[in-house]
Amino acid sequence: MEKFTEKFRQKDIEIKDGRINQRADRGFDLVAERFAEALGDRCAGADKAFLRKRLFLRNFYYLRELDLRYILENRFWERSYNLEIRSEVETDESFREVGDCLFAVDAKGWLRVRGVEWKYVRGSLSEEQRRQYVERLNHPLILDRVRALDLSRVCVEHQAGSGKWLIQTGSILGSTTWVLIPPVLQTIQPKPAEFVKLAEFFDLTADAVVNNRSETQGELPS
Repeated sequence: MEKFTEKFRQKDIEIKDGRINQRADRGFDLVAERFAEALGDRCAGADKAFLRKRLFLRNFYYLRELDLRYILENRFWERSYNLEIRSEVETDESFREVGDCLFAVDAKGWLRVRGVEWKYVRGSLSEEQRRQYVERLNHPLILDRVRALDLSRVCVEHQAGSGKWLIQTGSILGSTTWVLIPPVLQTIQPKPAEFVKLAEFFDLTADAVVNNRSETQGELPS
């Protein structure tokens, strides 16, 4: 009898987990829809999958797509669906190959992001190349958006000869949390202006890493 009861309890948990995931996905759909609405005609369409959404963009300098994913994190009495946003941007004639490299934001602050600074993590760059990249990434327009949006786990990475950069960040805005007691599912819906700032962050960061030739350095789009 005890084995049957335990098996039934586990099955009940699985069913509830499935329902919770479905509800979280519906909330995620709404996040993606509002993101597209905020970007207006700069959003050319969207693709929706389970706990993953993709926005197709136009009329940005470098940004063509945004890939939105929910990363599940189980905690005591709650489950978090942490929003992760990433984009692969292609290099162009303004890019000079620099080999493998990774940069990440070092953020200070507990409840809110305050002191933020891009730092070189690893790669094959010369000391002068590192300095120039860090200087461009620490442009006020980029740092202001990291702070204003409370972005976390922010990084950019390039693999030699790939012809692209990967930009990714975590965001509390757009994330969802399910709490067991009382049972409630809550999504933090960003404001339209925050969606726009988020897209701008990706485009500005792309310009900082792609546009690395000496004659064009520092010309970030405003």
